[in-house]
Amino acid sequence: MTFFPENVSQARIRGVELGYALHRDAWQVDVALDLLDPENRSAGIDHGNLLPRRARHALSVEVHREFERARLGARLTAADSRFDDIANQQRLGGYAALDLLGEYAVHRDLRLQLRIENLFDRQYQTAASFNQPGRGIFFTLRYTPSQSAGESPPLQDKENAQ
Repeated sequence: MTFFPENVSQARIRGVELGYALHRDAWQVDVALDLLDPENRSAGIDHGNLLPRRARHALSVEVHREFERARLGARLTAADSRFDDIANQQRLGGYAALDLLGEYAVHRDLRLQLRIENLFDRQYQTAASFNQPGRGIFFTLRYTPSQSAGESPPLQDKENAQ
């Protein structure tokens, strides 16, 4: 496959971005929705086409639940199909990917984190011939030195709290 860059001299993106956040008790929910009309306004045969690599609809939902020393969460990211080229001939399929997140406070300053990205190992592209990573599993041991007195880090170790 050969790639030839194509410039767009004029573009217009109309739409709305909606966001909602709920933080209640130990729950946190964040939702973002993009509804776009990404239009090529350049003169010529491609006038009125959708801009390359711009999905018309995109959704992100993230939910977290905090426990005494732990935090669990999930993130869903979804996007509508899009075109990879200015002529709108090469369609890239829509996708949805689910990530899982977990964290445990071993100590006030030390956290063990687990993240599973693309849980169902979805194969998708946001640009032609550039596959997105498949399932990924990440372990992190995070050390964050204690903050100044009076400030509590998230997931505070209550046994050592001042």
